[in-house]
Amino acid sequence: MLRHWQVAELNPRFWVVFARYEVKRALARKKVLVLVAFTLLIDVALYFGLARVAATHIPPTYYPFMWVVGTFLPQSLLLSFVAIFISAGAMSEEYEQGTAELMLSKPVAKSDFLLGKFFGGYLLVFLVIGLNALAVLTISSILFGPQSSIGLIPPVILLQTYSVLLFYAFGFTAGEVIRRSSLSYIISSLILLSSVVSGLYLTIVYGITGQSYYLHLDAYLPTTVVQSTPIQFARAHLSGPGDFMLGLLTLGSSSTLPKFDASAITVLVYTVGAFLVGFIYFRFTDVSKRVS
Repeated sequence: MLRHWQVAELNPRFWVVFARYEVKRALARKKVLVLVAFTLLIDVALYFGLARVAATHIPPTYYPFMWVVGTFLPQSLLLSFVAIFISAGAMSEEYEQGTAELMLSKPVAKSDFLLGKFFGGYLLVFLVIGLNALAVLTISSILFGPQSSIGLIPPVILLQTYSVLLFYAFGFTAGEVIRRSSLSYIISSLILLSSVVSGLYLTIVYGITGQSYYLHLDAYLPTTVVQSTPIQFARAHLSGPGDFMLGLLTLGSSSTLPKFDASAITVLVYTVGAFLVGFIYFRFTDVSKRVS
């Protein structure tokens, strides 16, 4: 009986309503605008820096693949921080402003509210990643001429958006459980940085001992699978200078990253696990009044 009631109460129409609300709320607080400005600033600075050294340090054969640099360089850290920046405040700010209690005083299911805000914030992540790819393609085309293999960019955008869903879910759940936006940002970012440091440590230990056990551990770290999914896809479709450039960006580690299927499944496992924690906590705890 309870199971049927929980399924029946879900109304996807409300997901759209709350997703739109989440997008408007983020735009009103200038959150997305700050991310857009920061993304464009990094893209412009990166490519103008490359253009200054291109004549003496970059062979012309690599010019048609300069889009690879701006597309994959921010993958493991910048895009994950973007996901955390958007998601960690999605629920926590509702508690801090006292709007969660107001929203749920309406005839709306709690699940619809949570799912709508989750998808709304995730749409913003997709838009920022898509904007980054568009800016990269535009700037690289202006400074280095026509780009090759650009048909890979749309699926790479989708895979990057899918991969950072892992850290998006971490941040979203942290915001729901902790209900303090600043603390949620900090804890989610610490998880990301801890994964980076752990990966470096395991790589060093592997280099010293030569035991593949440490590489297997590294293959399941969150940052490793986030990086691996789009890179392994691109590596299967890029050749020549494009593949070589991708290898440089990953410091030659793309050959030791987990396979595409394994990394994609691991991303899904992490995401579902993190989201379920937040969903169950939200479903079975009271909605706090305004958190100070």
